[in-house]
Amino acid sequence: ILFFRTSLLLWLTGILTACGGGGDGSNTTDAFKYAGTHSYCDNDHTRYRVALTATGNGNYNAVDTDIIYQNSNCTGNVLATYSGPITNTLTFVETAIATVQTTGLAPSLSIDKYRVNTPNTPGSLTGPSVDGSCVNLVGRRICYSLDGGAQQLDVGLYQTNAGFYIMNLENGVYVDRDAGLFLKE
Repeated sequence: ILFFRTSLLLWLTGILTACGGGGDGSNTTDAFKYAGTHSYCDNDHTRYRVALTATGNGNYNAVDTDIIYQNSNCTGNVLATYSGPITNTLTFVETAIATVQTTGLAPSLSIDKYRVNTPNTPGSLTGPSVDGSCVNLVGRRICYSLDGGAQQLDVGLYQTNAGFYIMNLENGVYVDRDAGLFLKE
């Protein structure tokens, strides 16, 4: 079986979800509420990690890393590490009610909307199980797009007491297909 992945930000095709604070159409957010290093394990060998540094006015710089482990629960030997573009920027747009689609969340939530700008910088894949742009696992491979290419994505962040979700904007709906709750490390 062959799986293709891109960086966390691109893989989710729009990333962060944050709840709370602000009402409809608010143009301010707590400038530091997402700051720090956060991660989640997809229970398919990969821990997605994002380091967010607040730059003011609710904006962030983001660096993403995927760590591929021997075991599906993100334990055992590290087989490979994918490092995304040097720095992605998240520009705060607004806090507003939006339609969302993710397991365990209501279909309509107040989220923080962001525009993600990814620079034209290629990613890198390193580790003992790397073969070109793929990682060899028992019985299958996970492949990454290592090409650069500047991109702009719209995402939503939704904060809970435990962590936050990153959701992509797809056809007017903020989607997180894996229900990946990012926890602070």
